[in-house]
Amino acid sequence: MSEEYGGKRSIFSDLPFFTRKIAIFLGCILVPLLSAQGAVTVNPVPVNITGTVIATASCTFGSDKLIQIEFGDVFINQISGDYYKKAVDYSLSCKGDADGKTIKMEWIGEAASFDSTLLTTDVNGLGIKLLQDSQKVSPNTWFTINAASPPALDVVLVKNSGAKFSNGQEFNASATLKVDYL
Repeated sequence: MSEEYGGKRSIFSDLPFFTRKIAIFLGCILVPLLSAQGAVTVNPVPVNITGTVIATASCTFGSDKLIQIEFGDVFINQISGDYYKKAVDYSLSCKGDADGKTIKMEWIGEAASFDSTLLTTDVNGLGIKLLQDSQKVSPNTWFTINAASPPALDVVLVKNSGAKFSNGQEFNASATLKVDYL
């Protein structure tokens, strides 16, 4: 039994009658399903993405009060080496994400006229050596620090050779300690 449609032979012509009916039935179900998958309409949905980048890293000193370092009575002949060395009593706390930046510290102040690596005082020939973990640092020069373990800072009196001082002469020096992410 051969079926022809419009003079053409069907693909089901060689199948037994019962099998042909099942094949035709499945074809009637699958063809619309398969063609429906290709015809599915998808409506696009716009998405706006916004945000704010916040630099969360910050360092703060334990106090914003003036740090006073008092040398007391200074004997001219004893101004040598680290004899007149005083610790700078400060605390530093850093928190947040540094985003790969290095934490640096700097002493901002005027350099001594007789040695630019020293902080000047108001007495000619007397300067202040600045130390970070026992290493000399110059005024107005950044140095790297570890925020988890802030450095020990010290100051040391230094006299220029040949400098003359008066008995009872007072001296003063000032600087600003600065921390930044660079």
